[in-house]
Amino acid sequence: MMEFGFQPSEFSVTAGQPVRMTLVNDGTLEHDFNIMEFPMEMTSAEADGHEMGAGMEPDLHMSAMGGESGVTEFTPTVPGTYEYFCSVTGHKEAGMVGTMTVLAP
Repeated sequence: MMEFGFQPSEFSVTAGQPVRMTLVNDGTLEHDFNIMEFPMEMTSAEADGHEMGAGMEPDLHMSAMGGESGVTEFTPTVPGTYEYFCSVTGHKEAGMVGTMTVLAP
């Protein structure tokens, strides 16, 4: 992540295959990664202390302060295309969005 984008902005994973995702924040501002509705089995997630806005409860969420990183592990269960975004105020609107495609096994 950086101000104000994700690199890559598109990537693919396979349903039923475990994913270990490292979120690296190369920017100076806090950023996060969210998918609102995402069928998966959560394996593990590092606690990040990041507070979500009222009413925001994404299925997949992780965050990192500027210059830091975080790791989560999950197994996607349903093929499809899922939008991810940064929920920090104004960041999604500035272009911090991307697409994760879950491929059939």
